[in-house]
Amino acid sequence: MRSRIHFRRLCGLVLAGLVLLAGARMTAAEGDDRFAWVRGDGWVALLDEAERVVWRFNWGERGAIPHFHPFGLAGGPPMTWHAPEDHPWHYGLWFAWKYINGVNYWEFDRETRRHAGWTIVEGAEITTRRDGSARIDLRLTYRPGPEADPVLREHRVIAVSAPGEDGGYHFDWRMTFRAADVEVSLDRTPIPGQPEGRPWGGYAGLIWRFAREFADWQVVNDKGERDRACHGRRARAIDFSGRIGGECMGVAIFDHPDNIRYPTPWYVGFDPKTPFACVLPAPLFESGLRLSPGGELTLRYRVAVHPGRLDAEALRAGHDDDY
Repeated sequence: MRSRIHFRRLCGLVLAGLVLLAGARMTAAEGDDRFAWVRGDGWVALLDEAERVVWRFNWGERGAIPHFHPFGLAGGPPMTWHAPEDHPWHYGLWFAWKYINGVNYWEFDRETRRHAGWTIVEGAEITTRRDGSARIDLRLTYRPGPEADPVLREHRVIAVSAPGEDGGYHFDWRMTFRAADVEVSLDRTPIPGQPEGRPWGGYAGLIWRFAREFADWQVVNDKGERDRACHGRRARAIDFSGRIGGECMGVAIFDHPDNIRYPTPWYVGFDPKTPFACVLPAPLFESGLRLSPGGELTLRYRVAVHPGRLDAEALRAGHDDDY
């Protein structure tokens, strides 16, 4: 038990130190006895009473994709991996389209670290509360170049709950996309069996890249399918869990019934040897999507950070449509 506590404290202190180093222009926000808020230029972080990072949201770098990194259970180690060598465009927990009108908004050039398609935050309003909950309100545009006119606009709201006694909490995402005065094609790399299909095809959307330290992985969906068998399968929810430093924890993602193509297919990248693990609801997995000029699309998801493992029954019971 002492070794577990020592590991969690060490991870928390390292993360807190990184926050403080990065926050030369940081201002401390109000907090109760359990939590405090710190802000920097284009980021905000929730700290627990021991000044360990619970989660941090980053949106300030022009052209970079807004993302959560790090995040984990309150008092626990980070559960995200930012910019791994195998996929440096993996941000932690983030949302990205793959192709918009044929332009790549997902991967970037390894030398310049710039995307061909630019996701630009035009406005951000962050509301933090004393109990550790928050509301993140973003206005974004998607442009085929940094100075080009936008082809797609987005209003994104992320409501983050206060951590519970077990350290768990959830992110409720609501994203409304509106095409400009042109038709918008949303697409992905084709999957096997389709023209020019690739084994890794099908991805675009809300994704979590798991921390390198995770061991003893388990993926399960609400139908009881497991691990690689979940890839490409339609489900209402999916859970990834594992162990870090001997402690078991995971993240569940829930698809909302109002989403297009509900229940969604899921993309599951799963290779313990690398290690490489990522999970995302993939509404474009089987085919792309077109929006007429001025057309709208809304996507809603719940991302729940929890201790232990969830099984299919727990995912079905936790599928709450009220978000």
